[in-house]
Amino acid sequence: MHSNVRKVALYISNFGYILGCSALFLIGLWIIFYALITAIIDVRHGTYEMRALLDDVGLLVFAIAVLDVSKYLLIEEVMKPVEERHPDEVKNSLTKFVSIVITALFLKGLVLAIQVSKDDVTLLLYPVALLMTPVFLMIGLGVYQRLHVVPRKKKEKVISQKSQES
Repeated sequence: MHSNVRKVALYISNFGYILGCSALFLIGLWIIFYALITAIIDVRHGTYEMRALLDDVGLLVFAIAVLDVSKYLLIEEVMKPVEERHPDEVKNSLTKFVSIVITALFLKGLVLAIQVSKDDVTLLLYPVALLMTPVFLMIGLGVYQRLHVVPRKKKEKVISQKSQES
């Protein structure tokens, strides 16, 4: 009985993830489509400027991040069985996900810094803060990975010492 309830809960959860991933994927595609169509329309009307190009780049970066998150969630949460997840795989998955977020934040901050520097240099505080956020995320990720490796090395050392004693 307990096994059947677990299977039903897993199917419902997977269905929710599939719906969410599908929605994210469609939103990402829509953003890409919108950026390309507006660029084509502006070029045809001769009104395409550098600012519009930077806006489109920002949209495309965001759309790719959305598509990447959608792919990540589908692969990690639906396609991989829960029983087969090893702690190292979970660490690697988290690292991938945080790397996606870091990349998207860096690119968005860079595009925003370029846009703001063309308009008003005194408003660069927000883009610089946005550029600093992924730096702190990267430092946090490095600390997490370092803390994850130290206990594993200690465990491997204890295991090797026990095997040498035998």
